[in-house]
Amino acid sequence: MYQNKNLRSIQCLSDWRGCLSLVFIAISLIPFSGFTEESQEFSVSTKSILQCAQDFSQVKPSLNLALQVQFGGLLVGSGPLGPLGPLGAYGPLGTLGPIGSQVWNVSQVMGTLGEWSELSKYQSMNGGPLSRLGPLGEKGPLSPEAIRLMNAQVGFVSHLGAGGIFTVLGPFGPLGATGPLGPLGPMGAHGFKINSRGEYLQGAFVQRMVEVDYNDQKKRTFELFENYPEQVAKSMLDNDTSFMVRGRIDQAKGSYESDSYLFSARENQLVTIVVTPEYSLDQFSVKLTSTDGHQQIVSDVPGHINFVQFYARQGVRYQLEITLLRSNHFLSKNYRAFVTSISSTLAQPQIVGPHQVRSEKTVCQSVL
Repeated sequence: MYQNKNLRSIQCLSDWRGCLSLVFIAISLIPFSGFTEESQEFSVSTKSILQCAQDFSQVKPSLNLALQVQFGGLLVGSGPLGPLGPLGAYGPLGTLGPIGSQVWNVSQVMGTLGEWSELSKYQSMNGGPLSRLGPLGEKGPLSPEAIRLMNAQVGFVSHLGAGGIFTVLGPFGPLGATGPLGPLGPMGAHGFKINSRGEYLQGAFVQRMVEVDYNDQKKRTFELFENYPEQVAKSMLDNDTSFMVRGRIDQAKGSYESDSYLFSARENQLVTIVVTPEYSLDQFSVKLTSTDGHQQIVSDVPGHINFVQFYARQGVRYQLEITLLRSNHFLSKNYRAFVTSISSTLAQPQIVGPHQVRSEKTVCQSVL
């Protein structure tokens, strides 16, 4: 029976689209071990992962040869981390998905409804998305039990966790419950009105947080996920780690600018940043710098969607810089930057490998 299960897992990995669908079902079924602050002193990015793409023999828990080959195959440009995957222009985070200002975007429709926060409270009392039965409750993918089960799996599923090779596709990234597609975002069940700045309003007051029933006795507080226009996000000095920006790289004096955004964490958090092009012929790089000089992470891989994941420290201000890597068209260079986070007490790293940067360089030799 054990061998049959392994065979089914390997067959599933041969088709990453079908596997990814099964993954989110499996996550709802995730052992928690304690971890130290030192174990969180690393980052993962598209660049650091692809530098190790030809040798996963040092990854712990160990991957058998079949899984090493499968992982290498999934990391090609046409795989799930490439422009044709779920993080690309044609995926659920792109212009054809539910977020945007076009008539087919669900968030556009939701934005016209005004405020319905009282109805939201009624929904939550009756098992709605922000109730204990929703994705943020004790039976959702961010519960300790779900995370324990995910970390206990072998292969692809376990690498959706913190520091994993496919972590950006997992529950802590923009496709997860705390991202733009979940109940905290512009299509969410909070029922707050959205103004022209992308802020959520309850009456005349801006709302940045929401309290969610975790179970019958406990509540959790989450940051709402805002969709800010570029200039609003650039002007914010108190931005948190839960937002997206729809921006554009402009050309001035023969060269393209870089866009920069500041944010800080309200607690120690695992933060994931992804930049999705609105046009598939564009590619963007990501640079993350802490203003205290402690961290600098760069992911600038052509042919893939660039992301970074790192542990943000409470009170430290970070700067996100987005630069145009390549463009093969004459239209505007539009992008969508997604910043998602989860408390570091939940996002315990169970994967260890050379794709995790614990100093200025990875253990792997660059193959880029």
